[in-house]
Amino acid sequence: MITRNEDRPTVAIAEARSFENNEQFIARHLPLVKRLADYGVLGVALNGAKDRIGNGQFNVSYGFGENGMVRNDNIISVDAGYDLTGGLARYTPDVPSLNPLGIREIAMSKQSQFDVLTGELGGALARTATCPADAAAILSTLDQFGDGVLILKANGDPAKKHKMLVGEKADIAKGAERIVSTMNPAKDSVVIQEYMPEVRSGFADGIRYFDANERAVVADRRGLNRELRVHAIDGRPIYVVGRAGLQPELGSQRDERVFLDQASVPDHVFELASRAAMAIHTQSNAEHSYLAVDLTPDGSRVVEVNGRNIGTVRSESDRMGTQAAHDAITDALARKLSAMAHKRKGEK
Repeated sequence: MITRNEDRPTVAIAEARSFENNEQFIARHLPLVKRLADYGVLGVALNGAKDRIGNGQFNVSYGFGENGMVRNDNIISVDAGYDLTGGLARYTPDVPSLNPLGIREIAMSKQSQFDVLTGELGGALARTATCPADAAAILSTLDQFGDGVLILKANGDPAKKHKMLVGEKADIAKGAERIVSTMNPAKDSVVIQEYMPEVRSGFADGIRYFDANERAVVADRRGLNRELRVHAIDGRPIYVVGRAGLQPELGSQRDERVFLDQASVPDHVFELASRAAMAIHTQSNAEHSYLAVDLTPDGSRVVEVNGRNIGTVRSESDRMGTQAAHDAITDALARKLSAMAHKRKGEK
């Protein structure tokens, strides 16, 4: 039988995991589910694409109940997906998702990002080259670069399992064997990129913090790298968040989001982020996208573009800036997903 979700469009938050007694998942996604309800849409959770039976239907789903996640073993039809780990995008192309497979494949590869964005952004992007995780291959690839500081790191390593190396060509050549010693050159690859000194600049002129609390967060991490993260839906920037405490070349884990006065963010930050997001959106022939464009703190160059498990911002009672970001991003995401679901529902 079909569950009563047929009465209204349904958006699935899809992630390959177990939902039983998962308080963290509920805390992260319940606000989005409630906002979807305001737009006449039912929000459910799916274990990736595991329980698919075809034609946008699944025989196991999870509802957000008062006392936790509630398993539903009836068949449910899904009209749109908020795809956190890629299962829907890869295995259920008939369900429109954020983000579709084409966008994920570009976003997950530094080389693909460089190939797509370099023509559009030019010098705003660091020169990038990819090669097998092999010391000899790295030495050969270094010939593509001129003088200056470079970064060597694992390609497609979101969990940061492997250390990176920063230095001149000679430093990279000397340390390459050590960096790739824990990798398999038959399946692993590394990225060599130009180091962007702009990552050590301050935030762009004119940017103000949301309040004194956010100013204190930055002061506590003074001297460490920072960046600007621009959330963008369909290439349109919706919110800018700062990050302080980034010092990955030293293995620093003191990474903290910093919330900003949105009215103070200069136009060039929005413009560069929009160009980057729209280039990937267009190249992948996507109809729907949700990307996080990471810029150098001065907003002059693109560090990378993220297209998986970006998530909303959780509010914290002692930081009002988190509430403002949470409300704006959650509402924009709910409006986008509900529009996708209503459209597909109407087309059936």
